[in-house]
Amino acid sequence: MTAYLKLCTLSAFILLVNYIAVAQINTSCPSFTLRNNSNGGANSCPGVSGNPIAPNVIGTPYATVPSTAKTGNIRVALPSGVSNPYVITKVYQGTTLLTVLVGPPGPKDATTSEVAYCFYDNGTGSGNLPSSGTVTFLFRNPQNPNDYFLCSYDFSNGNVQVTPPAVVLPVKFLSFAATIVRQKVQLQWQTSMEINTSHFIIEQSTDGNAWNAIGSVPAAGFSSTVQAYSYTDPAGRTGENFYRIREVDLDGSITYSEVRRVFCTGTRTISASTQAGSLVISNTGFATEVQVVSATGQVMVRQLITPGQTMINIATWNKGIYFLKTREGVTRLAVL
Repeated sequence: MTAYLKLCTLSAFILLVNYIAVAQINTSCPSFTLRNNSNGGANSCPGVSGNPIAPNVIGTPYATVPSTAKTGNIRVALPSGVSNPYVITKVYQGTTLLTVLVGPPGPKDATTSEVAYCFYDNGTGSGNLPSSGTVTFLFRNPQNPNDYFLCSYDFSNGNVQVTPPAVVLPVKFLSFAATIVRQKVQLQWQTSMEINTSHFIIEQSTDGNAWNAIGSVPAAGFSSTVQAYSYTDPAGRTGENFYRIREVDLDGSITYSEVRRVFCTGTRTISASTQAGSLVISNTGFATEVQVVSATGQVMVRQLITPGQTMINIATWNKGIYFLKTREGVTRLAVL
């Protein structure tokens, strides 16, 4: 039995990223219109009880609302000409990174240009929004994780904007590329600076929306020199494959790389045979999900088949006719 499927070709890009300067006030920063350092007004939070999330954030990693207790909220007015709010991914008091979690922003108010944000406990009983001192927010473009800037405010003096202090910035991704090596997807990325990094989680998706963690690589922790990393995915799926890197700091905060895509074209062969109570499936190309169903429609196996040979125990199966289903078609299989 032989089925013809597809092989993959590459669509990948490399982006050079520059660090932001922190020695001056950023004119892109919003101005405060409200600050609440308590857990009141939870129902007004974006993403809670039907309150909308900003459209440019929906479908990104930053759209999730923390499930812990609310500890505060703010409203800010976007500068003139800015239509889409940035997400807040880090909060500092002075130069200390805080453990407070931040929810997604709401949509821009058409009349006031205001945007709402809520803050949440980190799950260990701490994570309050500060009530005084210099507080700095890292604003990030949810559509471009390498586009971010700092905004600092004096919470002891009417929330006025001040010059940001020298705080720890996220990991700097120098490059990220995907290549095909011997029918496997090889991911390679570089960082030019790391502070407080723990590890990298490699995520894969077939649609660019739903992501699965497929591997992890330890990070350097602290480095001011170029660090190179790689990971090989042996199970590239038929069709489009999207990849991104999720960097996790020692304090649990995260930074995402941009997305790279591998697209499948060409041909490959899957063959199957039965022997000594086993179903042997041979795959000469990229991985794909297969199903084996009985003549009555019962699903006997649903499994990802990687390149090479895969053996499935069928010793308990009844003799008869089964069907091997792939994305490209159905093939008859006899178990004697």
